[in-house]
Amino acid sequence: MNALKKSTAVLLSAIIIILNIYTAFAVADDNAYNNNALNIAYSPDASESSTTSAPFKYIHDPMENPKAAEDIIVNPNAVYGYSPNPGSKRLGPYAQYDWSDPNFVAEMRQEREAYHESVKELYQIKETMEAEGRSVEEIARAVSTRRNEIRMESYKDDPEGLEKLKQSNLATYGNENGGTPEYFYQKYGSWETVIEKSFSTNAGADACLGLYDKYYDTYFIPEPAIDPSEGTEPVTETAEPSESSEPTEPIETEPATELTEPATQPATDITEPTAAAVKKTSPKPNPIKVSAKKIMLKAKKLKSQKCKVKPLVIKNAKGSVKTSIIKSRTTASIRKKISINKNVLTFKKGKYGKKTYKIALKIYVKGNKSYKSKTIQKTVKVKVT
Repeated sequence: MNALKKSTAVLLSAIIIILNIYTAFAVADDNAYNNNALNIAYSPDASESSTTSAPFKYIHDPMENPKAAEDIIVNPNAVYGYSPNPGSKRLGPYAQYDWSDPNFVAEMRQEREAYHESVKELYQIKETMEAEGRSVEEIARAVSTRRNEIRMESYKDDPEGLEKLKQSNLATYGNENGGTPEYFYQKYGSWETVIEKSFSTNAGADACLGLYDKYYDTYFIPEPAIDPSEGTEPVTETAEPSESSEPTEPIETEPATELTEPATQPATDITEPTAAAVKKTSPKPNPIKVSAKKIMLKAKKLKSQKCKVKPLVIKNAKGSVKTSIIKSRTTASIRKKISINKNVLTFKKGKYGKKTYKIALKIYVKGNKSYKSKTIQKTVKVKVT
C-alpha cells in the first residue's frame, strides 16, 4: 500500500511539472503572436515592410524645384520626408499639423488627389471655348476664375482649412478668393501664360503628400540662372522647313504666336572704383517665338514605317533649345509610341487609330548672359486618317 501511494505521488508530480512547462510555452507563443499583430497593425502599410528601416525617397528631388523649395522643408520624421515651411505664404498655415502621422497624411493625400482630378475640368473648359472660337483672353479669364472656385470648393467640408486658404490667398494675392485674371496677366505678361499657369498645382503640397513624382510633368519649374562666365551659347534650334528625312503627309502651319514677358527695368550705370564708367545691363526677355503645327498622318503608312516630323516653328531663340513631352497632358494611347529630340518628333511604326491626338510639349530656351531663359508649353494636334 505504501509503495502504491509513493508511485501515485511521483506520477502526480510529473504531471504537474509537464503542465507547467506546457503553460509556459503557450504564454510565450501568445505574447509573440500579439507582438507581431501590433507591429502589423501600426505599420503605415503592411505591404511595405521597409517603411521604418528606409525613408521614403522621390525620383525627382523636390528641393531642386525653386517653387517647391520655398514652401517646404526637409523633415526626416514626416511620412514622405517633407513638411510645410512655417515661413511659407502658401503652406505656412499647415505647418502646425503632425506630418509624421500616417493617418493624417493619408487623409490629406486623398483630398489632394481629388483636387488634382477636379482640375481636369479646366482642360474641358479650354477645349470647349477654343471650339467656340473664343479669344485667348476670354479663355484665360474663365480658367483662372474657375481654378480659384475649385480650390475654394475643395474645402467645403473643412471650415478650418477654408479659413487657412483664405489667409494664404490674402498674404499672396491680396484677395481671399485667390489671384484675379488681371493679377496674373500683370505678373506673367501674356494671357497664354495665364492659361498655362492655371493648370499648374502647388508642387510643395504634393511633395508633402507623396505625389511629387506622379505630377512632376505638370509643374512649371524655373531653370537655374545662367552663369555669365559660361558665355553665349549658340542657338541649336531655329525655324526650319517642315520637311524631314522620311516621308510624311503635308503639314499645315499655323501663324506664330508671340509670347511676351513683363518689361524689365532699364539698365543702370555703375561706376567702378577705378573711375571707369562701365555699363552693366540686366538680361533681356528672350525673344523666342514658338508656334505649333497641325500634323496630318496616314494610319496605313504608320502601320508599315516610322515617321518623323517637326511639330514646332521656333524663331528668334537666344540660347540653346530643348524640347520634351509632357506625358500627363498627352493623349494616353499615343504616349509610348512617340519620342522627341530637339524639334524632331518620331512616331514609332505600329497601329494607330483614326482620330486626332494631342501631344503636349515643353520648350525650354537656356538663354545666355544677354537674354533670360524661358519655358513655353505648346500642344500639337496630330490627325491620323
